[in-house]
Amino acid sequence: MTTSLGAIGRAAAFTCSAWLWLAGAMLGAEPLLLQVEDFLGPWNRQTNIDEYLGESFCVSNARGVASTVMETTVEIEQAGRYCVWVRAFSSANSRRALQAAVNGERLKVTHDQTERRWSWQRAGSVDLPAGKAKLAVHDAADGFECADAIYLTAVEDDNPAKNPAIEPKWSSAALGMNLNLLDDQGGGLLNDYLMAIVHQQYVERRRELEESLRSPEALAARQERLRCDYLAMIGPWPPKTPLAAEVTGTIECDGYRIEKVVYPSRPSHRVTAHL
Repeated sequence: MTTSLGAIGRAAAFTCSAWLWLAGAMLGAEPLLLQVEDFLGPWNRQTNIDEYLGESFCVSNARGVASTVMETTVEIEQAGRYCVWVRAFSSANSRRALQAAVNGERLKVTHDQTERRWSWQRAGSVDLPAGKAKLAVHDAADGFECADAIYLTAVEDDNPAKNPAIEPKWSSAALGMNLNLLDDQGGGLLNDYLMAIVHQQYVERRRELEESLRSPEALAARQERLRCDYLAMIGPWPPKTPLAAEVTGTIECDGYRIEKVVYPSRPSHRVTAHL
């Protein structure tokens, strides 16, 4: 498990279980949070995209639409109508759509958008009798699908993205935040991106310097601004204090002596020296 949501998923396991039990006790139908990594199937378990829940997520890694599926069987304690939510990853460079199925009934395709982030999307609703139910996750596009979790709930407005017992408030899935932090320039090296920003700052600084050299008044104004900026960064100068040096000892040497001196460089701050 990674840090980030991988670690959070384990650390919050007790809280999540307690919340699910409480919801079931109040509403009569206990919601189920299922990690796709625990399903049976050949999809790869991976951890290379941060902010997954549990131990890992599952990737089809197939050219085109994978014919394989991830499957599991769960116990439904109370019959009822259940909403089915899917947590998965999407991105602009790969079509990663998924399709959940319950007891052989395929639900709506999810995660066919191009935002680069994890998200919970509702696949639909199904009527389930008490007893065993078979869940499956199918590949629905030609990209590398990244399936993380399935959530079954009998509560119509129970969105797992808004449930802090399941999804931390700061996660991209909870915030609806695009993880493409490089303004669509992430295809190159991060170093190239940052160096381009630094170069632009140098260009702006040189332009400002050239403008300040056009007159003594402009140069003086720039010097005053820089002085204020430096003082704002390092803080105000400490108050001056009398030197008040004290000789605390002497080392006699051949033809010279060394005096041990103590003096306050500023109030309540004493400096030792050899003179």
